[in-house]
Amino acid sequence: MLFLASTGIIGDIFNALRGIKFSQLLVGFLFYLASQLIRALRWWFLLNTRLDWTISVSFVNVMFNNLLPARLGELSWFYFAKKAKIELIISFWVFLIARGFDLLSASVFLLLSIGETFIAVFLLILAFFLILVIKNFRVSAFRYLNNLSLKSYMVVFWLSILSMFLKFLGFIWMFNLWQELKVVSISFIGSELHSVLPFYGFAGFGTFEAIFVLPASLRGEEITKWLTIGSAYHIILLLFSIFLGVCGMLYLRRFYISNNICAITPKN
Repeated sequence: MLFLASTGIIGDIFNALRGIKFSQLLVGFLFYLASQLIRALRWWFLLNTRLDWTISVSFVNVMFNNLLPARLGELSWFYFAKKAKIELIISFWVFLIARGFDLLSASVFLLLSIGETFIAVFLLILAFFLILVIKNFRVSAFRYLNNLSLKSYMVVFWLSILSMFLKFLGFIWMFNLWQELKVVSISFIGSELHSVLPFYGFAGFGTFEAIFVLPASLRGEEITKWLTIGSAYHIILLLFSIFLGVCGMLYLRRFYISNNICAITPKN
């Protein structure tokens, strides 16, 4: 925030936010909501969990991830998984699979955006080759992975792709950037990669914007425009995630009170 204040664009950021029509904001939120629901479906697909519990936990996890530094918000997943009596080794692998496919899908999008189709395809082939290798490690720690079919991994991958694509559409729709798709897609994907990696300040302020403007900076463009858009988008993302996260927390509180204990049986 100090960095943004020093650039003198705080007024520009609020002007950008005020310039978004309510209809654009609503559609952007619906795209974001659809993206987060699909994101939650990955955990539901990997575990035999109640769908309402899974969606609520996913909302809360995203909120804490967006607010806490150094990805400390990830600990919320393990807290709720333990509360649901899911084995630590299973919750760990489910977490790793989801985050791994977040990173893979963002990397593929980035490579396609810069025209590196061959490398993107090679990365996909390499990723699934490694999955096949890991599935053949017959040790107890890999029991959960051994029991997952290749189809399961494919479903999680395509859900990750769809989730990111819908989030991107919401961003484009809110800021009306249809004429600059190629340029803005790289900035968007950079911010998505940033959300997976541990280099994250409090609420992402500063680090999010730095990654978002990096492509424009490398092209030698004036970064004020992209810094303004990135900062406004970041604020909207935080508000969206806080709203859904609070809804998730309220639901989980009621869920645990009414059910006493969350009886969930993960897949074997």
